[in-house]
Amino acid sequence: MIKGLHHIGFQVDDLEEAVLYYKSLGFNEINRFEYEEVEFQGVMMKAAEYGNIEFFKFNNPNHEMVGKIKSHSAFETDDIETDIQSFLDRGYELAIPIASGKIVKKRGYVKDAYGNFIELLEL
Repeated sequence: MIKGLHHIGFQVDDLEEAVLYYKSLGFNEINRFEYEEVEFQGVMMKAAEYGNIEFFKFNNPNHEMVGKIKSHSAFETDDIETDIQSFLDRGYELAIPIASGKIVKKRGYVKDAYGNFIELLEL
């Protein structure tokens, strides 16, 4: 079952500039990460009880994954397989299959009819 919104993700040109600006707005940096296979660095930030924001700096903007993850909403779930299937049953497209994450237990992406990407993740 989906437990709630976990974060929203955005592509940025200058990761450090984005981090500094959002710190000035009251966000705190909670995690830095990178995925060599997709060629990006990322930062997760949190603003008190209001949720998280994730920034990506892509080294290869032509990588096939960029279009799927550069702008997305992410929901936390306690049963990713069931929830992904529920989206698929309603006509959503599987954009990125369920896989183990570096920071989360599992993650997967679906795409709706309007082109929006939604990440589901199990912590």
